[in-house]
Amino acid sequence: MVKKAFLRARQFARSVQARPLDPPEMAYLQTILTQAQLALFKAFPLYEQRHALNVCRTLTGAGFGYDRDLLQASLLHDLGKFDPVTGQSIPVWVKVANVVVGAIAGPLYRGWRERQSSAGPGHWRYYFWLQAVHEARGAALAQEAGGGPRVAALIGECKKLQLQGDKAALALGWADDLN
Repeated sequence: MVKKAFLRARQFARSVQARPLDPPEMAYLQTILTQAQLALFKAFPLYEQRHALNVCRTLTGAGFGYDRDLLQASLLHDLGKFDPVTGQSIPVWVKVANVVVGAIAGPLYRGWRERQSSAGPGHWRYYFWLQAVHEARGAALAQEAGGGPRVAALIGECKKLQLQGDKAALALGWADDLN
């Protein structure tokens, strides 16, 4: 529990302090993402870009640099937290609220989040719905932007694949939790 709290606090600090990606980092992304995926990635808030790049680098450092599908999934795993139609993305305060309230209220909160789609873009509750459905939305957006079925599965069904012992899904979850 203490380790998880530390990791979450570090994620928050990194979000607040996120700096733009530099030219070598952008060039690196171009070796992994399709042009359409890169366009979506660039539309992310800086803190999401930096988080995704950190997840990707963690996987590469752990020996997964050969797995392009996994690296694409790592860079796009939170794509569903972004609405390309409106340009809205989950703000940091909602991310914090999701973690805190989710830890306290558990399943009751998750059910409430999933019912917030009626709030619609622009309403504060809409961000909570985006959080609840971001895996499925992200998988669809990644696939529309040129990601293959495995990329979509790693994004949209990561938890299910982890339960099945899928090594790439387990690695993605591990790297995401660290970053």
